[in-house]
Parts: sequence; structure tokens; C-alpha cells
Amino acid sequence: LEKDKSIEATKKLDYPKKGFRLFVDAGFGFSYDDGNDFIQFMSSGIMGYQFGPMLLVGGGIGLNSYVRDKKFKEAHPDVSNQMTMPIFVYTRYDWLPGEKASLFIDLRIGKSTKGEDGLYLAIAEGVRYKHFNFTIEYNFQSHKNIANISGETYNKNYNTISTRVGIDIGARKIKR
Repeated sequence: LEKDKSIEATKKLDYPKKGFRLFVDAGFGFSYDDGNDFIQFMSSGIMGYQFGPMLLVGGGIGLNSYVRDKKFKEAHPDVSNQMTMPIFVYTRYDWLPGEKASLFIDLRIGKSTKGEDGLYLAIAEGVRYKHFNFTIEYNFQSHKNIANISGETYNKNYNTISTRVGIDIGARKIKR
């Protein structure tokens, strides 16, 4: 009987059981590393395939900008702001398919390009309301071979807590 209600809700809202979906999002985050303060601005596009009412798997590409704060720039004048372009595999699990609002978790794991190669990882919890997504997430970005103004290179890991706002462009049509 409970399973029938879930199926009925899925049909009622025309929630995709299978098919392609497209997301775009943007957000910002703050570092919490001692002595390495910065603000992170980010955006991404994701295309995935919905394998059932709860599981989506796909891939995406993003653009992340790390802007140093004044205190860091004064202490390290030879280190500039950074920009990366992560390419990642995307997995998402929705808990309440077919409802106007649902909790979800997502995982992004991949490699960052654009000069500073390294691991990219983002784990998020979020809420979907109709076509809109709101998340709070942890971001990890390792940078390898970062060159400073003097030409010296070094490796650095960045950790941020961030938030994103996005829109689901594909597949879901909610009857209002």
C-alpha cells in the first residue's frame, strides 16, 4: 500500500523515472584553513541520466575562482588569486521523488584543469524545491605545481564550506 502511494505521487508530479537531466548552478564558499584565507566563487553545468526516481549519475564541468583576502595578500605578496576548471563525475540521490520538495545528497569527484592539476571533491546536502536546488557543501581542491611571481612552484590543498543555488533544466515537469 505504501509503495502504491509513492508510485502514485511519482505519476502525479510527472517525475522522471528515467531520462537525461541538465543542471546549472552557482555559489560561493569560505576557506577554513589557518593562514590561507580566501573566498571561493564557483559555477558548474551538469548533464546526467536518471536511472530511477532516486538515482542520477552524470558528469560536469565547473569554473572555480579563489580570491585571497587582504591579510593573506599582505603576508604572501608573491601568491596570486587562482582559477580552476574541474571536470567531474556527478552522483545524486533524492529521498522523496515525486514531491515538490525533496532532500538530496550529491557527490562530485574529478580532476581540476587550467594550469593547477589536482583532485577535486565536493560532497553536498541539499533541498530541491520544484526546479530549484539549494545546497551546503564541503569542497576539497588540491593544486599541484602552483607558480608564484618568483617562478617557484609548490603544492597546496584548499578546503571550503560553500553554498550553491541551481536550477534543474531537464526532465522534471511538476503540475501545479
